[in-house]
Amino acid sequence: MSILFLALRVLGVVLLAVLALAAVAMLLPAGLDIRWRRGGPLEVWLTAGPLRRKFFPFPEETPPGGKKNAAKVPDTAPSAAPKAPAPAEKSGGGPPPEVPPAPEPPQAETAAPAKPAAASPEEEFEAMLGKLMSDPMRHVRRGQQWAKGPGRFLLARLRVRHLRIVWTVTGQDAAATAVTYGALMAACNTAWAILRDHVDAKADELRLEPDFTGERAAERCFACQITARMYIIVTTALLTMQAAAKRRAARARRRASGGRQAGP
Repeated sequence: MSILFLALRVLGVVLLAVLALAAVAMLLPAGLDIRWRRGGPLEVWLTAGPLRRKFFPFPEETPPGGKKNAAKVPDTAPSAAPKAPAPAEKSGGGPPPEVPPAPEPPQAETAAPAKPAAASPEEEFEAMLGKLMSDPMRHVRRGQQWAKGPGRFLLARLRVRHLRIVWTVTGQDAAATAVTYGALMAACNTAWAILRDHVDAKADELRLEPDFTGERAAERCFACQITARMYIIVTTALLTMQAAAKRRAARARRRASGGRQAGP
């Protein structure tokens, strides 16, 4: 019995230690440090207390030797054609022996068509920005709905620091540039007002300018630091998943009711 009590006591101490570490971890500030500039990669760093780790793009893994093993290229040089046998000396006035023709060199196999290269992270980020700029007010409305729902708990305790956004707007011509600039400026002002109402945000630089020549695209950049307590992030993630599950269930019920009504 004494051994059983000792094992239970050790197990209880271990569980208490794990719970204490989990509680301390939930109280630590965690967040994201995002950096992007046109022509460069998007960098996302995860921070948790004093810890900091690069999340995107993932660092390339190298073998223990420090150098990547180069793939061996097979020797595809055609071998030398065999020499034709020397003609035999004439003897007795008979017809000369026939010389066999030299074998033709092997033809190189046709290469398989190359597969299209996968899009780089920079190209994927540019495509995402293109979709965002196509209808900015739609994304602003969706963000506002999330802020009024499951995101309200997180946004009330979220901190955004060192926000820096520099963006230029370029259209097909001067008129298209002016129209796009006006729509994007309205969307940005609305988004900034909503952000300031829900989040403790401080910006270092916010600049949106039209670019009629298209020569200032290299000035585009984005950077910010987003922090919150770990338990707030976990709670918001659970609330968001719960709300998404409710929306999926509601859509499934509507589809099911519509199918029954359309039936005989």
